[in-house]
Order: sequence, then C-alpha cells, then structure tokens
Amino acid sequence: MGVQPALAVPGYSQKFAVGTYGYAAPEYINTGHLYVRSDVYGFGVVMLELLTGFKAYDLSRPTGQTSLVDWYRPMLSEKSKVKKIIDPRMDEYPPEGINKFAQLILRCLQNDPKNRPPMSEFLIILERISTIRMNPKSSKPSSSKTRRPHSYHPSPTHRLGGGSSPRPRAHTLGL
Repeated sequence: MGVQPALAVPGYSQKFAVGTYGYAAPEYINTGHLYVRSDVYGFGVVMLELLTGFKAYDLSRPTGQTSLVDWYRPMLSEKSKVKKIIDPRMDEYPPEGINKFAQLILRCLQNDPKNRPPMSEFLIILERISTIRMNPKSSKPSSSKTRRPHSYHPSPTHRLGGGSSPRPRAHTLGL
C-alpha cells in the first residue's frame, strides 16, 4: 500500500527519492515507494538521536560513523551496550525505561517495513515507557564527578546542541 503525495502535478513523474538523508526509510531510498510504516523508520531515527545525542547523519564523524543508524543500530539489542551509547544527559532516566526505549528504536529501524510497529502501537509503547519511574534506591544526585565517560562518543561538539548544557534531572522517561 503506497502513500500518495499531497500535491500531485499532472504529467510529472518523480524518478528518484527525495528527503533528508539519514531519516528516509530504506525502502524509499531503494525504490522510491513509501509505505504506511515508512514514517515509523524516521521516528526511530529521531529517537536514536535523542538516545545518543548525535545527529542522524554527520560527515564530520569518522568513516563508519557518519550514519547514526548504521553506527549504533547493532548496539541497541544489548543492555550493556545501550548503557555505553546513551547521551550522558540521559543518565538520570530510569535504566528500565532507557532499555525499553532502545528496544522500541530497534523495532522502528527494521529494514523491512512489515517488521516495524504500526504508529498506533508505537504510541502505546512510548506512553508506557514514559510512565516508568526511577527506583528511589538508584536515584543519585546529579554531579559531574559521578558521571561516567561516554565511551562511544568521539567528541561533545558532535552532539545535538553541542552537548554544552545538561538536561534537567528527571525521574520519569517523559519524552
């Protein structure tokens, strides 16, 4: 089931895919066809940006790291790796919520659109994740001394927003 463009020009046939590189679904890039779940892929990319603090596509990053999805998607399936790739500004979010968020991202970034969740399911899962609370025993005061280094990130200047201002402390994953 394809999605029709909002403004169709009679006699005009588009022969190539257009869009913002890094956000377009693989099926659109490869065939020019959009499907109902093509947008879910783009949402997955935006959520990966939120999780890592990096832009979707950045030519200033080293080879193999220019595409955020190609670089980080393999790491989303393991909790130990998710801990290492999250933006340090997200350290105050509940680990259970972060891991469920990473799993949702991974589902959204499936190459086959049939394997991505429909938007209705995506929203339900995201709402459930937002209700996960920080365990009071694991809640620690925010301090630069208690933050661990972010091992997979080459430089804070490559982060979204430059990485200069930490997020306010939060006890839920209110995205």
